[in-house]
Amino acid sequence: MNAILSLSHPLGGDNAVPRHFWSGPGAYSAGALFGGTFAALPLAAVAVLLPNGDLAIIALLLFVIVCVVAAVAGTRLRLPYSTWVVPREWDQLPRGVHAFVFGATLGSGVATRIPFAAMHVVLATCLLVGSPLMAVTSLGTFGLARAAPMIIVSRGLAIHADSNILAELDRLRLATPWLSRLAVGLTAGLAGTLARQLMAS
Repeated sequence: MNAILSLSHPLGGDNAVPRHFWSGPGAYSAGALFGGTFAALPLAAVAVLLPNGDLAIIALLLFVIVCVVAAVAGTRLRLPYSTWVVPREWDQLPRGVHAFVFGATLGSGVATRIPFAAMHVVLATCLLVGSPLMAVTSLGTFGLARAAPMIIVSRGLAIHADSNILAELDRLRLATPWLSRLAVGLTAGLAGTLARQLMAS
């Protein structure tokens, strides 16, 4: 939230890509993509060493089912996540550096609080399926997803002439329930894929 407030800048309008975009939302988005991809590297290394037979797939399927059932029931699972928060001192860094480092931290998916149980599913899948390419692709995509709110707010500031950052954040909050449903849907889809893989083996 604070990052969006301090780093957002209109994207579009009379000047399609203003100079300040690259030192704010642009640097943040690049950092988020970098953070997700970089975080995938140790997962990919471990994934190569772990066995990825039917037993691993069954364990992953059970975990996925638990996450889906809990999400549908509206129950928050007590899954581990980092309680570390970005230091306020980072605000003193040059704007572009601050934006990139902040984006990389959130884009990694594991350095701060994890918003959805689906993220734990992604991490478990990267480890147990044993595909380095899947690890890099999945966490890189997560990094891009972390960048999306910044881009959406910046674009909204440009196309809504009477808008401000707080108004755009309110619009963004309206999409939160749909994002949760999308995460559940994707997780359920993964469960179906794993089940078919087990039946085919």
